[in-house]
Amino acid sequence: MKIRFIFWFVVFAITSLSDAAAIKIHFISGAREYKSQESLKKFIPWLEMYYDVKCSVSWGHDGIEQLPGLDELKEADL
Repeated sequence: MKIRFIFWFVVFAITSLSDAAAIKIHFISGAREYKSQESLKKFIPWLEMYYDVKCSVSWGHDGIEQLPGLDELKEADL
């Protein structure tokens, strides 16, 4: 349910700003049990191909103390 909500939120945000510059989206993924990393690796290229967006990702996993790539979150629109 959460994945569907996030997906439609992203789609509506992108389509409502279609005349603006490329939207910067930063994903944070860290749940091994849901295999979100596998899904996002396929979803991000599709999103960038069909919409005017630039995506970045912070990949995490259970037990880490610092999430790499969070500095890109400061520049993200979504």
